[in-house]
Amino acid sequence: HTLMFPIDTIKTITQAAGGREPRPGEAAVKGGTSARLDVVRGLVAKNGVGVLWRGVGVVPFGCIPAHAMMFSAYEGILELFGSRRETASPERVAAVGAVAGGVSTLFHDAVMVPTETVKQRLQLGYYRDARHCLQRIMANGGVSL
Repeated sequence: HTLMFPIDTIKTITQAAGGREPRPGEAAVKGGTSARLDVVRGLVAKNGVGVLWRGVGVVPFGCIPAHAMMFSAYEGILELFGSRRETASPERVAAVGAVAGGVSTLFHDAVMVPTETVKQRLQLGYYRDARHCLQRIMANGGVSL
């Protein structure tokens, strides 16, 4: 995650700008690779190289519990429904595996989607830090489905 984070930051800024006037902390990106490189140069010149890693600190706070929940749910469902027994039919193994995959993905995404939201808003420079971001999200409507 950390090594590729600058690429993710550039992608996030590119997607957020979308041809409109940029918000504070954003950079307008119109065009191809050279335009993206111009954005990177401008961001780094203005804010230092650390700007490319703005928001990276929230990633472990989401990834670690999300992956723990995902693997625990997956393995737990396989164990609960006995798809590992030698007597389990191939159809049962496939069905339980599919259910386990779906349920474990829900657990994973329940943690990672909010984490990604905070990370991306930090990448765009909307907030000082993760705490400020979370406070503003809660003040402006909170969490919804």
